[in-house]
Amino acid sequence: MAETGDDVICLAEDRMGRLWVGLYTGLLSLEDGRFRTHTPQLPERFVLCVEPAADGTLWLVVLRSDPPDRGPCRLLRYEPASGRTVLRHFHATT
Repeated sequence: MAETGDDVICLAEDRMGRLWVGLYTGLLSLEDGRFRTHTPQLPERFVLCVEPAADGTLWLVVLRSDPPDRGPCRLLRYEPASGRTVLRHFHATT
């Protein structure tokens, strides 16, 4: 995990048995003993929450972590197969 940082913020397991790791600096998945980074596909790097959906997509709560423009939180739907994200809603700034 050295390539994206090691501050684990959240963990979730999807229906396929993949472990999703939300970090201060991105998103990783663990499958078959290998980590894969999904950070380049995300518009914001700080992953506060990961919630796998039944259809294989993920709901992510992300936060812009670059000072001085920190926040607001965003709710994204992330499609791991395509790397596509869809912004769903803005939350209050933190």
